[in-house]
Amino acid sequence: RLTTSFEPIGTSTDQAHYDAACYIDLGHMFADAYLGKTLANYVPKALEINAPSKITLKMGQDYNITTPTVYLDGVAVNAKMSYFSQQHIGFNSNVYSYFSVNNDNSFTPTRVGNTQLKITAYYNHEVRTVLVPVEVIN
Repeated sequence: RLTTSFEPIGTSTDQAHYDAACYIDLGHMFADAYLGKTLANYVPKALEINAPSKITLKMGQDYNITTPTVYLDGVAVNAKMSYFSQQHIGFNSNVYSYFSVNNDNSFTPTRVGNTQLKITAYYNHEVRTVLVPVEVIN
């Protein structure tokens, strides 16, 4: 679930280092691994995001993102959500999205092909990120 290609629009990535949210996620993974080895009966309290496993759309079709359910220890929580589409940096350094994510939890594909929707949940200092494959067809 750790990625190198997602950063806010207008900034660039070197495609080698993890993006900001993933560094936080990586820290949680290290802590869980360490505590799991050193404390008896340790159970990580990681957020889990219930999201679609794949989204398939026709070019130009709107898709409404139903807010994914977020769980902490099996209990649904009201987490803050962020959505990002994978971005492509063109030859003139402009940033182009494969689809645009709108404020009303919808997005519209801007080109045919495969991409990913990144969903990040924030709750009580916990962060979890999932990537949902998106296939856009003619």
